[in-house]
Amino acid sequence: MEKVMSDVLKLDTNAMQWEEEYNEGAKKNLYKKGLFKDPETGTSVTITKYPAGFINPTHTHNCAHGMYVLKGILHTSEGD
Repeated sequence: MEKVMSDVLKLDTNAMQWEEEYNEGAKKNLYKKGLFKDPETGTSVTITKYPAGFINPTHTHNCAHGMYVLKGILHTSEGD
């Protein structure tokens, strides 16, 4: 099976500015760096920085999603 990549996206995330975004459910600001967004599917990839002690309130998504925790522990309504 041959894997072919037609486009390569290269970003310097250290040079990117954090974008502040208010989270209505948590009543707190989150900080994001948008890496990719597909306007056709709505698929997006972001780096998100949650403030210390942040607990993500119960919510739903209209599609699958995944998260990688790079530092700390992600607290959600379903557990850590």
